[in-house]
Amino acid sequence: MQVPYRLLAAAKPTLPAGLLLALALGTANFAATPFLIPALAEALGIGVGTAGLISTAQLAGFMAGSWVAPRLIAPTHHAVVGAIVLLAVANGLSSLLPSWPILLGLRALSGVGLGVTAWLAWREAFGHRRRTNELNIAAPLVVMVSTPLMAVLASEIGAGMTFAVLALVALVPLALPIRPSTHLAPKPSGRSGPAATAALLVLGVLGLLTMGGSSVFVFVAVIGIDQVGLTPMAVSVAVVVNAAAGLVASRLPRPEWASPASIAAIGASALLLSMTTSPVLFFATVSLWGLLFFVALPSTFELLSSRSRFPEERAGDAQAVMAAGRVAGPALGGALVSTGSLTVLGLVAAGILVSSALLAAVVARAYPPVVRTEQLASADR
Repeated sequence: MQVPYRLLAAAKPTLPAGLLLALALGTANFAATPFLIPALAEALGIGVGTAGLISTAQLAGFMAGSWVAPRLIAPTHHAVVGAIVLLAVANGLSSLLPSWPILLGLRALSGVGLGVTAWLAWREAFGHRRRTNELNIAAPLVVMVSTPLMAVLASEIGAGMTFAVLALVALVPLALPIRPSTHLAPKPSGRSGPAATAALLVLGVLGLLTMGGSSVFVFVAVIGIDQVGLTPMAVSVAVVVNAAAGLVASRLPRPEWASPASIAAIGASALLLSMTTSPVLFFATVSLWGLLFFVALPSTFELLSSRSRFPEERAGDAQAVMAAGRVAGPALGGALVSTGSLTVLGLVAAGILVSSALLAAVVARAYPPVVRTEQLASADR
């Protein structure tokens, strides 16, 4: 866990370093979840399917935190500290492995802390290419480091101690500057008109993107092990390469057509991944998926920011809609796989992702960027 910390110190980010690290380390909680599910099932004597509800609870809390926070709290230093402490406390109490209903509630609370942190971090980056790149680099780095680490921790020291490690790690950003910008653009008055419509459409793009993508990618281990014949370690290597591809993506140009083009390409990748039996094609597709996703996500965020009259609030909305997509996607995928096949899932997911791409193309073509008050004032000077 020291790797992201040292890289941040060397990179001199324009975002508050502690806030950037808090968002990045929050990714470790999501990276740990797939490995915590079997560990919890063993420790609590429950089914794996039941243990999987911790992911749903955490994402539900994330959705609530990122959606509600921009409307109820100010983006202050206390808000950042509160979110970090909430995450640490929820993880710490989870390490005690209390009764199942209490544990689910604690995972939801951890999701709230993660959601508030995500809103505060993305709020700083919306509309700023360099800051967006900093966030895009930090998350893949943590996935690369934490995925194999969490796999070992969960299997070797158990779910309780893994939660304890996550609680301690969550507090590390408090040692760095974490104060967010307190500037808030005034909310526009009057009718919202086309700007509000465009913003809502882009939120739909993000929801469909995460829903379609997660419906297939959640089964990447099943595809790799059962369909392709790889070992679990080989699949984990493919996932690490998928994350590493995000570092390359952060350096690529992102014109407006990058959003619909990359989302459509993810749709093709989803279909190809669901059908492949070739190890080479599996690794290539999973790796390409990472590159495409980390082009699609920031380019769609930029589309949302440019079409929003109040982008700071939309930063939280985007995180909430994506969390909802990540809840709906695996549920859809599980239903399709149980009643059909992985190929059927790939076809449905590809259709959802192509619909998302078409919607992004419509917004890019039909809705011009919003000229906000501060932009007009700058032009006058």
